[in-house]
Amino acid sequence: DQLAIHKFGIPGIVLKENAGRGCTEQLWKQGCQGPVVVLCGPGNNGGDGLVIARQLAERGVEVRLLVVGNPADYQGDAKVNFEVATRFGLPIVSAQNELEQGDLAAAISSCHGVATEWIVDAILGTGAEGPPRPLAAEVIRIANRVSCRKMAVDLPSGLDCETGEAH
Repeated sequence: DQLAIHKFGIPGIVLKENAGRGCTEQLWKQGCQGPVVVLCGPGNNGGDGLVIARQLAERGVEVRLLVVGNPADYQGDAKVNFEVATRFGLPIVSAQNELEQGDLAAAISSCHGVATEWIVDAILGTGAEGPPRPLAAEVIRIANRVSCRKMAVDLPSGLDCETGEAH
């Protein structure tokens, strides 16, 4: 990303849109029909997840966004994509502000009573350092227990991108 942005002058928001489109295409090729729960962290990876959710919704797929943390923490391109998702009318739930423990598991495993077909993991990306914070770690544990198909943006959250080891 840094090379594309700084050397070639490609805006980060364009990179997010392209990453989201690529992930959406892969889901579509796998026969994704929904519902899809997109788990979004507060950083750039979460911004990619927001794009994926919007693009899936544009294709008629039922989507739920679950923000792992406080939506007010979004900055830069991720904040732009959060505002777009809000204006688009996507259902957005904040794991930090709105859900109790039992509700968190229900929000990940189903949408409006229908079992989740896919979970998109856009919680933590290549910029993450150290173990996930407690809320992110709990969301990762719950998502791992849900029996459905999963796609990770960048890499599965909770893995060290240098070593591949789980925290």
